[in-house]
Amino acid sequence: MKRIVFTIAYWKEKYTHMAEVLKKSIEKYSPNTEFKIFTDEHITKVPIFQQKDNWRWKIEICKNLNDPNTQYMFIDADSFVFCDLNPLFNCIEHWKIIISWQKSPHWKWDWVQELDFPLACKNAWIENDMKAYHLNSWFMIWQWWIHCFDKALEVFDAYTFDDWKWRRDDEYYINAWIQLTNTWVIPLQNQSIIPLKVYWVWNLSIRNWKLHSSKHKNQWDIQHYWGQNYENYFVKKIIHAIENDYIPENTNWYEYIRYNFLVLSYRTALMYDILSRNIVWSKIIKFLKMFMSR
Repeated sequence: MKRIVFTIAYWKEKYTHMAEVLKKSIEKYSPNTEFKIFTDEHITKVPIFQQKDNWRWKIEICKNLNDPNTQYMFIDADSFVFCDLNPLFNCIEHWKIIISWQKSPHWKWDWVQELDFPLACKNAWIENDMKAYHLNSWFMIWQWWIHCFDKALEVFDAYTFDDWKWRRDDEYYINAWIQLTNTWVIPLQNQSIIPLKVYWVWNLSIRNWKLHSSKHKNQWDIQHYWGQNYENYFVKKIIHAIENDYIPENTNWYEYIRYNFLVLSYRTALMYDILSRNIVWSKIIKFLKMFMSR
């Protein structure tokens, strides 16, 4: 059985950059994994663009991945991978999909009071009795024979939800097709099966060259830092480390101090070079560049 991991990057340059960083982290920690980045070249242009069409392409790309001898794993571009991904494919079974899936308390979507998914479906003229579940589609694993992506695109084209959630992402539509097709879901929250943790906006820091959050005491091997954290200092530090191939398996404090000293020295030298335009500092910068690239 062939296995493909992929992400989607379009619309903004920062998403392309995030996808390239994700690719490099996978190349380091899961080198035997086939990884693809789908871009604007893989999507169908719509004749009359609507706001919800920003989220159409993810569903369309997933629908077109239908090789009967392939298992698929989708990871959002704003993620880091620090493990071998191949064993995760063993968690999937026939007619099932792995996705973040949870029953909503008090009929609300992810505890957001103004989001009522069953009511939104009713207002969109979806006649089926929809249940109060919410999901996050940043990570999915499936096999080709769950044809519910076809249904998802049908739902997407036929219905428009009337609240702010549908303007932000595709998750209402994916939630609808999961229920309309009675797809069997393995919840991502079952951490005995899938070893990963979602990192949102809670006080990020770095421990052992992975993101750490005060909200979650454990560190996990697949981390979703969310696109809005792209400019976060600690996220940028991990991105810089991945791009420069400096993430030791176990933190060596000598290397850690050396690396940070070199970065600080380089930035200091660059600052003085800009201020003084002194030829001496230019030579120091060249030396530090050469030393850091070793």
